[in-house]
Amino acid sequence: MLPYWLIGILSGLGAAVLNFAALSGSSIGLLMVLVTPLPIFIAGLGWGNFSGLIAAAVSGLSVAFATEPLAGFLFFIATSLPAFWLSNLAVLSRKTTNESRSNYGQDEWYPIGRIVVWAAGIAAALALAVLLIVFAFDEAKIAETIDQLVEQIFTTGAVESPETALSKEQLSAMMLVLLPASFTLFSLYALLANLYMGAKVVQMSGRLNRPWPDLTQFQLPNWFGILFAITFALTLILDGMAGRIFQIISVALGGSFLLLGLAVLHAITRGRSARTLILSGIYLFLFLFGWIGLPIMILGAAESSLKLRDRYAGRTTTPPDSD
Repeated sequence: MLPYWLIGILSGLGAAVLNFAALSGSSIGLLMVLVTPLPIFIAGLGWGNFSGLIAAAVSGLSVAFATEPLAGFLFFIATSLPAFWLSNLAVLSRKTTNESRSNYGQDEWYPIGRIVVWAAGIAAALALAVLLIVFAFDEAKIAETIDQLVEQIFTTGAVESPETALSKEQLSAMMLVLLPASFTLFSLYALLANLYMGAKVVQMSGRLNRPWPDLTQFQLPNWFGILFAITFALTLILDGMAGRIFQIISVALGGSFLLLGLAVLHAITRGRSARTLILSGIYLFLFLFGWIGLPIMILGAAESSLKLRDRYAGRTTTPPDSD
């Protein structure tokens, strides 16, 4: 069995290699963007915090030596460090000290909902960091960059029917809203997807110390909904860069409620004969028509008060699974 420090070094080198493959511009390289932090997650989940920390440090140093120090530092901050931190939280536990609780003296693991909160915060921070580093929080500079991108889209002939297509101004206005939101959601779901895949790999190897949780039962803190309502309201009220900042935060929070809404749908469809068909249809429509996510997000936001999962508990005929 390889020692934890060697696993950390190899995992860090693997993350750096995946990063370089992602920058190649090939179709496979684009897929590598999604799994770049996966080796760091595997090291942290399976071989402990020190192994994950070594992997994070080695990945950043490798990118720095291969390119330039700034690139390595940014890779460490944006990719390696979040992977290490989330894997650390996933295996964090403590002994229950409340004697009145049924699980007194047993391991109490860090809640999945809190991990989602951390991932949402990291995703929002990364999007805000891009606005700061690339655009210096300058709304005019962002608009100018998007206008140039739209001009290239029209120049390449991607828009062939001017009579029916969006105008340049309309497309620019749409992208000004969608691009920051898309980047935030991509960061959030990429982090959680890599955490899930890393945990599955470690579980199959028999090295996952934490019992696999029922993901359909995760909960978000009560204050999370209040914060979402405040940030969403500020997004509608404020203009310019201030509104853009709160838009990013509200999108990260809303993306978390979308996951909670999907968890509710998984929970309340248990035991139903058409469960697979229902869930497959929901995910298909969510992929094809993004607006479907809005009612699912509302469902997740309403779960804390409606307690739909509790209402449907006991009505199923199959044991809980871990989807």
